[in-house]
Amino acid sequence: MSPAVGTAASFGVYLIAAALLTAVPLGHTGGVVLLLAIAGTFSWWATVPGALGIGTLGWLFYSGFVAHAHGQLGFTGPRDAVVLAVLVGVALLSAAVRRFLSRSAVPVVPTPRSTVD
Repeated sequence: MSPAVGTAASFGVYLIAAALLTAVPLGHTGGVVLLLAIAGTFSWWATVPGALGIGTLGWLFYSGFVAHAHGQLGFTGPRDAVVLAVLVGVALLSAAVRRFLSRSAVPVVPTPRSTVD
């Protein structure tokens, strides 16, 4: 999936998560876990630059709907930096693991059939 498509698709799911976090407060830990799950899942199909965008976008939703209320973005200190690093790290790790697994898979080559003319 291209970086633009991955980021746009994850943005839609992050919006749904923001609505959920607004309607049903899950607390700080629950909100972070939900955003980590979204970042890891969508980054699985993304390229590495796309995963970087997905993780960063997750931090914007964390800052606006988990750490602060009503979409107000803010940077409150070391805790926000740690969450940003973890979100981006999970996203990049997910994309890298999938890329590694797809390269290490042994391609199945059919055995040639002999034809008699």
